Amino acid sequence: MFPKNAIPSDFFDFDVYQFPDNELVEKMVRGLNKEQFLIIFSCPEEDEKELNPYLQKILTALGVQMDNDTHYLNLPPGTEINLSHFLLHTASRKILLFGIQPHLLSLNIQIPPYTVFPFLGCKWLWADPLGAIFAERNQTIRPKAAALWTALNILKKD
Repeated sequence: MFPKNAIPSDFFDFDVYQFPDNELVEKMVRGLNKEQFLIIFSCPEEDEKELNPYLQKILTALGVQMDNDTHYLNLPPGTEINLSHFLLHTASRKILLFGIQPHLLSLNIQIPPYTVFPFLGCKWLWADPLGAIFAERNQTIRPKAAALWTALNILKKD
């Protein structure tokens, strides 16, 4: 017989998720982060050699130097991290995600693409995968690149 103030048995009837270990993030993150700017993208290593210069070009146009002003990492496809825990231990105020789904970051939110929004004390921007934006670079109409540029200018403002 349960006492009157006992927790009902259905109280624990919910899904439990194991948070991923953050050692991977701390080993993979690059840059000095002087401007408190975190950039996460996901692509195969062979594509990173082509995408990093493209990302540097975008950031340079904003007045941001990738190696000095940001923390950036290429999250291996399908890898999960605990981003909120990582943010507690780093000084990042602006977060740019290229094609990373929120559940891979242990976040339970819906992120509107190309919209700067506040969350966890930071300004967030979700964009299409960097490879998809890079693929349209030679086209006359580049809707993803145009939407990214507009949103980045909003994100850059303090």
